[in-house]
Amino acid sequence: MTKPKTNLISTWIEASTQCGEPIKLALDQLNADLGTRYGHNHLSMWRRGVRQPSTRVVSYMLERCLHYALLQSGLINAASPDSDEIYARLAQQLTT
Repeated sequence: MTKPKTNLISTWIEASTQCGEPIKLALDQLNADLGTRYGHNHLSMWRRGVRQPSTRVVSYMLERCLHYALLQSGLINAASPDSDEIYARLAQQLTT
């Protein structure tokens, strides 16, 4: 069986660094928002499938990735109304 070329962690990293921001900034924001202390090693282990992130982390990343995927697909644009509540609910629904 072939592994997928992308996964949630890789997509979250891509979405979080698309404007040239360092991944450290995104990781710092994740830690601040979730009250955690994850480091680069956690991202690496999650991306490779060595360890699984918590449901809270998955939900957090999924929320960001949903918005990113919709932008990339052209279904929404940067001028679309802010839909944070919708993404949060979708992410929660998909991870429970």
